[in-house]
Amino acid sequence: MDKKIESTRQLRIAKQIERLMMQVFLNRDFKFEGRHVSFEIMKVEISKDLRNVKIMLDIPDFSDPDKKYIIKDLNNKVNKEIKQLLVPHLRHLKYMQEFRFFLDKSKAQLSRINQLLEEESKLFKDEE
Repeated sequence: MDKKIESTRQLRIAKQIERLMMQVFLNRDFKFEGRHVSFEIMKVEISKDLRNVKIMLDIPDFSDPDKKYIIKDLNNKVNKEIKQLLVPHLRHLKYMQEFRFFLDKSKAQLSRINQLLEEESKLFKDEE
């Protein structure tokens, strides 16, 4: 029963952090090589002790090497700024979370699967 309460709290705080991160990404102008960067938050996970937050992002309109560089930049330089923006909203928690950003590849994988299925479909139609 305790695990259910703990899990519910984790989900609630993860959703709160997701909403706050959306506001940060909307209000702050992120640029990479002069181009505006938009982020899609795919998933937010928080550890059981509520200290570590894993944020899965998709960055449309950029190549994979650029995406990796942007994620690295978020984790190194921007992370401190984001923490400062979130602190007033997360004061009710005992500890300040450690945020880590990761590139979510599920959209790219889904796109690749769809492409393969379309190719198979065309081959199947050609055989008939």
